[in-house]
Amino acid sequence: MTNSFKELFEKYGINYLDLKEQIVNQEKKEFFEELLHLLRLTLQMRNSISNTDVDYIISPIADEEGNFYLSSKCDESLPQDADANGAYNIARKGIMIVERIKASKKGDKLDLAISNKDWLKFAQNKHYRK
Repeated sequence: MTNSFKELFEKYGINYLDLKEQIVNQEKKEFFEELLHLLRLTLQMRNSISNTDVDYIISPIADEEGNFYLSSKCDESLPQDADANGAYNIARKGIMIVERIKASKKGDKLDLAISNKDWLKFAQNKHYRK
């Protein structure tokens, strides 16, 4: 991806001194189409090829040691593909709901809906990562 971004910026005469301003000042539609394409690829987590066994997840975010999660090369305690990752996170949401139920008092009305904000806070809590 780095080389693709470098090629795009070189093609349109963009240097790295004031990247933001140079991007904002671009006027060619083709530049923005390619830039958005590269950004989508950078953020894409699930990668698969139809009718094959290729199905893996790669995170665009590094952990504390600078490693990127790649499901095809992780240990067996973590999801090995996108379907397993979905099941893993559904189970984690179940844990979140069970914790809410345990924390409630008898007769309390429970809200079992999970907002994006609540889910991100819960998912980022290292206690529940494993």
